Amino acid sequence: ASKPLKNRTRIRFYLGTAETLGRVVLLDREELKPGAVAYAQLELEHQAVAAKGDRFVIRSYSPMLTIGGGTVIDPLPKRKHKRFRQDVLVALATREKGTPEELLEQYLAGNRQLPEASDAAAGTGLTQTEVKEAAGNLSGNGKLKQIKNNGKVYLALKHTYLSWADEIVKLLHYYHQKYPLREGYPKEELRSRKFKQLNNKIFQLLLLEMEQDGLLRVTSRAVLLQSFEPGPGPEQQKIITKIKKILKDAAFLPPSWKELCRRVGFDETAGSELLQYLLRTGEMVKVTDDLYFSGEIMVTARERLSAYLREQGEITVGGLRDLLQTSRKYALPLLEYFDREKITRRVGDKRLPGRAME
Repeated sequence: ASKPLKNRTRIRFYLGTAETLGRVVLLDREELKPGAVAYAQLELEHQAVAAKGDRFVIRSYSPMLTIGGGTVIDPLPKRKHKRFRQDVLVALATREKGTPEELLEQYLAGNRQLPEASDAAAGTGLTQTEVKEAAGNLSGNGKLKQIKNNGKVYLALKHTYLSWADEIVKLLHYYHQKYPLREGYPKEELRSRKFKQLNNKIFQLLLLEMEQDGLLRVTSRAVLLQSFEPGPGPEQQKIITKIKKILKDAAFLPPSWKELCRRVGFDETAGSELLQYLLRTGEMVKVTDDLYFSGEIMVTARERLSAYLREQGEITVGGLRDLLQTSRKYALPLLEYFDREKITRRVGDKRLPGRAME
């Protein structure tokens, strides 16, 4: 060009046979003198298909005179670059002239998506073979974490992976202190709170990798520290002992949960944590929304019912009432519970042996 190119000049952009309008954003100066070279970001008015290394030409909007040309360094920038930022200029220089390892490392440094190797190839302009080799070199140097699953490879910088793990561990420490009776931090809640950028499948892979590395433990529903075991403190254990004794003494005539809480001097709302713990550990069994039995008593009920059905072949509500020395109030929901558990199956007013007894 015969005159300087000023920042944000409107231009015509030519790449191959495509033409579109746009503006030139100079990243390290206010104007580019004739014959000079600089890094710039092109803000196009319409999409253009480009690959790293593609050559392009720009011409003035009006009159239509050739200004100069350039080379595509980053065809898929994640954001608009800030001007006069040394880190931006260094990053562009790396993308332009860096090694495959440097390009891959730079791409992953700003990526929290746990991308596949194929995504990294598209984002860096490298071939998949180059990404594979670079990933192997970075892994060997302790800089990269590769998570492999079903023939696919997901990539994260090692320090990013460890910072994620550290973030989770700190959250788990707090959660276990606050909820010592719970199995652990619910997985979906953890994902939605800290890892919204990851879909459920990728998040599960990340957790399993951390578990294999001994950083945490994973169950079907929760995440917990390696050393954590849910359990009551001394005061809670006293309450549990009282509850178990009341339920054992009551046998097949248990009080409601509300009545249980009243007897042991425990707030019903606060007791919900304790209730869930007792249900999860099997020390209590839920029959209906407000009817709970001792786990030991339910084992006895199942044994007596199974023996009766093997001998008699059928049972009624009244029959179970007499068998367990309870009342119809408890016998009916118990039979409905055993229906759900496939111990019995209802035929009219009678129960016959269910699938679980076959």
